[in-house]
Amino acid sequence: MRKILTLGLFAASLWMAPVSGPLGGAIAQASERSPTVRSLKELRQHNVVLQQWELSCAAAALATILRYQYGVPVTERSVALGLIDR
Repeated sequence: MRKILTLGLFAASLWMAPVSGPLGGAIAQASERSPTVRSLKELRQHNVVLQQWELSCAAAALATILRYQYGVPVTERSVALGLIDR
């Protein structure tokens, strides 16, 4: 009786082994659709015009506001030159 039970459990484990069934396919599809991982630095710099020069903090801040809040396509350089000309 014990041998029959052991053989039955072994057969059941072989029957459950393939991962290509409905559950295995769902797991494979979920891993294929996983979002890209972004670093904390990338998240902080998203939608921010970075300061390129030592004295261009105001130009970078103004370019960020104009570009991402108001949709005006400006660069830090163009804003800095505009501020210098005034």
